[in-house]
Amino acid sequence: MKKTIVAAGVFFLSYAAVAQTGPAELMAGDKYIHYQHSLAQFFSTESPTGWQHIATLIKRYDKAGGKAKLADELMNQVYITAQLSRVFSVKGGLFYTNTGGFKPSAGIQVFIHKKNWRLLLSPRADIAKKASYELFTMAEFTPAVAAETKLYIRLQAMSNAGAQHNRSYQLLRLGIERKGIQYGAGITTDEYGTNGIVHVNTGVFIRKLF
Repeated sequence: MKKTIVAAGVFFLSYAAVAQTGPAELMAGDKYIHYQHSLAQFFSTESPTGWQHIATLIKRYDKAGGKAKLADELMNQVYITAQLSRVFSVKGGLFYTNTGGFKPSAGIQVFIHKKNWRLLLSPRADIAKKASYELFTMAEFTPAVAAETKLYIRLQAMSNAGAQHNRSYQLLRLGIERKGIQYGAGITTDEYGTNGIVHVNTGVFIRKLF
């Protein structure tokens, strides 16, 4: 248990140290430790092209799931991006999971950012004969509640399918934001396989904006 927390913490801090722009989040739940980040940067201040790195790490506790214990999960996505407008981008690169290996991937991204809310839609697909298709969505709401404090609410979901359903999740984060750091309570619902077997993870999170 202690080794799991230390390893996840080191993973979080190592990426935070080299982050360019984007959020990194660590959640300690009752079923697993969950780390995720989405970092991006333009190649120059005048360039519409850049790079993006998205990562997720799920480290399950030793006794999680009993005999039906689920495996740990690692996902990495690395893309070259091109911004076509203020809200619309295209990207291409590599998608990796510890169960499926490396696959070329292409996608689009729609990002709308207003005063205290943000909406992101990002579908993508493998470039392969036996491709999987994925839709990622996120909505954030951060209204001010005091001079230096905001309420933080985030809904996030992902669904991945090929010939059949592979993996999906829905998560809710509820807390506060102070000086670019968000923290509070969270819940994640995970579904696996054709039968959509459901697993729920609840806990506390901390999220840093870079």
